[in-house]
Amino acid sequence: DGICDDVDDCVGEYDECGECNGPGPDEYYDCDGNFIGVNLQIVHNSVSPTVDVYIDGGLAIEGFEYRTATPLITLESSFTVGIAPTGDEVIAEFVYDLEQGGSYVVMATGILGDEITPFDLVVTSTMFCMNSPL
Repeated sequence: DGICDDVDDCVGEYDECGECNGPGPDEYYDCDGNFIGVNLQIVHNSVSPTVDVYIDGGLAIEGFEYRTATPLITLESSFTVGIAPTGDEVIAEFVYDLEQGGSYVVMATGILGDEITPFDLVVTSTMFCMNSPL
């Protein structure tokens, strides 16, 4: 690491958590072991069309059909969802910055090209708290 051992007893490199030759934190966790990602389920509840779903520019779900849902997906808390009619170009992007450690459902609603019920993606948290005992 270019630092004399009498100054620095690490032979190698420190990871982002300060551990000599360490692997760094696990994906979606910080150095203290706190979950900093989000758990997400995507539900296609828009009648038309069948779509391809992109997450941060990469194809995540191909041929996503009406009334289907993904299993839980773990992502960084900030991400972009792109929607494209299957096999076509992305027609809409939705940027999200959600609370770290949360669980969410993203639901496609409305109808593409319809002015009365326009296509949209809505997000809701699935974390529920009980304020008083039963």
